[in-house]
Amino acid sequence: MWPWARPMARGGLLMESHLAAMHTREDDGRLVVDLTGVRTIRPVHMVAVLARARAAREDGLAFHLDGPALRDPGVYAARMRVGSSIERLGGTHTLPTDIVEHDRARSLLEVSSIATRDEVRALAKLVHGKVTPVDPALANALWEGICEIGMNVQEHAETVGYVAAQTMPNLGELRFAIGDAGRGILSTLRPRGATDHRTAIDLALSGVSRHLEADSGTGIRETTRLVTELSGAVLLASGDAEVVVGETTRTARVNAASFSGTLFEATIPLPSGRHAARLS
Repeated sequence: MWPWARPMARGGLLMESHLAAMHTREDDGRLVVDLTGVRTIRPVHMVAVLARARAAREDGLAFHLDGPALRDPGVYAARMRVGSSIERLGGTHTLPTDIVEHDRARSLLEVSSIATRDEVRALAKLVHGKVTPVDPALANALWEGICEIGMNVQEHAETVGYVAAQTMPNLGELRFAIGDAGRGILSTLRPRGATDHRTAIDLALSGVSRHLEADSGTGIRETTRLVTELSGAVLLASGDAEVVVGETTRTARVNAASFSGTLFEATIPLPSGRHAARLS
């Protein structure tokens, strides 16, 4: 078991904010993201870091990541290619560089940019493969919802987004995230009645889109519904607000480290015991 990737107790998926320990500051003309206090590296951290790194480059700022103070989560972030992705964007970081690569394509999707439909399909394919043993119909519907969310990043965010996923059969969880540092939900839904980041998130979760067509732009709503039907949880963050939705609960928080774009992360419980081997 990886202690830096330990899930919260079942039924307690909503008890903490995964973004609370991630801090951002400007320091002598560079944007610094501080993950030193993060003990559990999740996909939402990875896509948020890369989205900020790309936004910094587009704004003409240098970028630096202070990785987790603990070595194990830093190694995991490096294994997920966070450090090498930052380097390709011209940034610097403190993540370990002496990482041995292993082929684990069946159990994770390293952080990747959403430059084409292929990256979105790679995430949808991994999620589909893991959920199919649980519920084939929900797996097919999740495929469609994830593809729509990913395509919306390209259409609405006006920047490049990122995806990442991790599965841990011994822990019984699938986690995946999609994020960008673009316009944010409020900018997109202000014409539809959003007055602040919290109301914009609520509108998105209820299926409101900038499009007037009834079935258009509902990827967030449908994916959230499907994840919670699987007893999972979804985090949606934009601006200074974040909302976590579970099977029977919804929790809203103020995000002190305001994020200019949009972050979506889902956590889905997977079978454990003798059936878990087929998910690895």
